[in-house]
Parts: sequence; C-alpha cells; structure tokens
Amino acid sequence: MDLRLLRAFVTVARLRNFGAAAEELSTSQPALTKQIQVLERRIGAALFSRGRHGARLTQAGELLLPDALELLDRSEAFERRAVQVASGTEGSLAIGFGLSGIELAPRAVALFRSRWPGVTISLEDLPSSVQCERLLAGSLQIGFVRLPVPAGLEHLRLRRDRLTLAVPAAQDVPRDLVSWIDSRPLIRLTPSRGPGLTAQINSLYAELGCHPQVLQESR
Repeated sequence: MDLRLLRAFVTVARLRNFGAAAEELSTSQPALTKQIQVLERRIGAALFSRGRHGARLTQAGELLLPDALELLDRSEAFERRAVQVASGTEGSLAIGFGLSGIELAPRAVALFRSRWPGVTISLEDLPSSVQCERLLAGSLQIGFVRLPVPAGLEHLRLRRDRLTLAVPAAQDVPRDLVSWIDSRPLIRLTPSRGPGLTAQINSLYAELGCHPQVLQESR
C-alpha cells in the first residue's frame, strides 16, 4: 500500500475539506482528489461523500480510518528506529572477554551503556581463540582478547600484562632463580583455553633456557 495515499486519506478525514487538506499536504486539490480516487479504486469502495458541508467519511471510510492511522504510525516509528539503528544509538552488540579482559571489559561495557542506553549488550566469557573465531564469523562484534590475533581482524592494544612469580610468604626467592623455576612443576591453562598466555609462558621459559614441567592443565 502506498503510504502517500494513506496520508492523503487521513488528512482529508481529519480536515473534512479537500482544499484545506491539499494545502496542508503542499499539493493541488485536483492532484489530491486523484490520489483519493486511486485509493478508492484499489479498495473497491468510496471513502468520502462530498457536499456543501465538505468531505464526510462513508461507512467504509470510518471503518478503514483506524487501520490507516495505525499503518502510518508504524511507518513513522520504523523510520525513527531506522535512524537510531543507523546512528548506533539502538541495536545489539555481542561482546566477548576472557581472563585477560576480566577487569577491563565490565568497566568498558558500563561506560558504553551509560552513553548508549538503547543498545542491548550481551557479554560472554570466552577464550581468546573462540572470540577470534566468532569475530571472524560475525557472531561477535567486539572481543577483549590476548595478542596475537589472526589475520582479518583489526585490533587496538589496550593494556600490557606482565607475568609475575608468586611464592608463599615463607618462601625466600632463590638466588639461582632459573634452576629453581626449571625444577618446579607448572600448573597452567590448556593451550586451547589460553593460547596467548601459553605462548607468553613458553616464550619466557625459552628465554630462561628452561623446560616447563607441566603437572596439570586447567580448562
């Protein structure tokens, strides 16, 4: 249905005068009359009766007017929402984060929500590798991942983490740290759960000339 014809119909119905309606719609009265005639032919019924008292709705016109008003309202609502979606003030955003972003991601999401409350956000805890897969597939729009990222993804470095050696308070840090580390078993995430962290740990061991003795891997 041509919304222009519906708009002509509801305007004439409201003003009850073709001349006044034509002026409001910035068109000529003959052109408006033709639009109403086109609409009447399409629905197969007369919408107005014209006389000395102006244009009055027929029974068919009275029955169809609420539907025409609803369609126009929905059309205007669609246009408003389309503008909001296009401008980024409404829509949905799927975000992933992992251990490396567990502090940064919630703060960033809270700030985003305060600025764009109309956007629905889903936040999911995922390994960096899974986030990258979903980013490439398009099911995630943003991911807080550990570097490196695969080709095809744009990234912005937000922070730099350092590995820290943690020992019991009663344990003195040994003088021969390399030998001490080399002789201790290692508990770590599985490489599939944290490939970036695994690569970082392996790089550290390689720099020290050590060989990790993996006691347990956690998912």
